[in-house]
Amino acid sequence: FFSFGPPPSLSPKVVAGTGLSRDELTALATEEPVGCEGLTLVPYLVGERTPNWPDASGALVGLRPGHLARPGLLYRAALEGVAFSLKQGLRGMGPMEVEEVRLVGGGSRSALWRQVIADALGVTVALPAEAESAALGAAIQAAGLVAARAAAAGKAGQETGKEAGFDLGRWAFENHDAAVSAVVEPSRAHDDVYAKAFALYEQRAQALFGGVVR
Repeated sequence: FFSFGPPPSLSPKVVAGTGLSRDELTALATEEPVGCEGLTLVPYLVGERTPNWPDASGALVGLRPGHLARPGLLYRAALEGVAFSLKQGLRGMGPMEVEEVRLVGGGSRSALWRQVIADALGVTVALPAEAESAALGAAIQAAGLVAARAAAAGKAGQETGKEAGFDLGRWAFENHDAAVSAVVEPSRAHDDVYAKAFALYEQRAQALFGGVVR
């Protein structure tokens, strides 16, 4: 199991800065174009771990005339920037095939946020039925470790010393896969736009913070 999340309180700060409600901003952002006309929000408000740039900061790059007068565009840029940060984290884990991600937290109630994540990552987004999914995930991992130790001790029909081969992920899905309340599929209509926007995100982040030495 791996957990990635957006910087703390990023979208509330964007909301507070406009004087609009979250619903109003979401409606405006829905009307803005994918890729935000080349506007990139790098969401490293408290540094970044993937990549390991602890002294990085947030940045808004690519501003053009009129952009600051479009709060929906700024909000969408924040959503896309966080999605690209998550994608960067997944890529940093090495070669692997990701078919589905589980989206939790208050942001998961936003239909726009769900779709941005699905489209930017190009994977299915599943919404767990359990609201406290973070706590549930921790409990499942703890139960898995108990099962692993039991297996190693020969209490689960396996020989002693096999704990190193215990597959926690497989065990969790076979025994405690969390119920899903809804699923969002990625729209392939914007694959090229998102690919270009992500490449621009990586290029700009690297240019800004890739050479930062602590």
